[in-house]
Amino acid sequence: MAKWIDCPFCGLRGERTKEHVWGQWLRNTPGSQMVLKGSTGERISITSPVVELDAVGRYRVQERIYSTAKWLPHVTVPVCKGCNSGWMSQLESTSKSILSPYFANRRSVKVSADKVKDLARWATKTWMAYALQFQSQNNPFSKEDYLTMRLIHRV
Repeated sequence: MAKWIDCPFCGLRGERTKEHVWGQWLRNTPGSQMVLKGSTGERISITSPVVELDAVGRYRVQERIYSTAKWLPHVTVPVCKGCNSGWMSQLESTSKSILSPYFANRRSVKVSADKVKDLARWATKTWMAYALQFQSQNNPFSKEDYLTMRLIHRV
């Protein structure tokens, strides 16, 4: 794996790291442990259509096969170290602090409007990270969407 990446979230070239789409802290929740019991990082092949321009200038649909983790908690996507250990880590920590009481007590937890916004940002970041594993034609987010997500969450 290359050591450097043009990060989809900040647009800068930086050291490549693996962002866990499903935060590692979530693996310890009772629901995750039940679902993941006995699972490994096994991978499955997925076929995805890709539109390409052929040598004569005509568009053709090609089928591409790529490998992805079978279970969401094992999915990682490449992002730069600055984003992964900076704002993404901060957003995970914030979400963990909001959701941990729920997982610990299995009761509803009251949260402020600001905390609901934090959870919405975290959920959107998670969805955006997951979408990075698909070909650009199948990713619902644009390059500008990724840059905006980073700008919204300034460290």
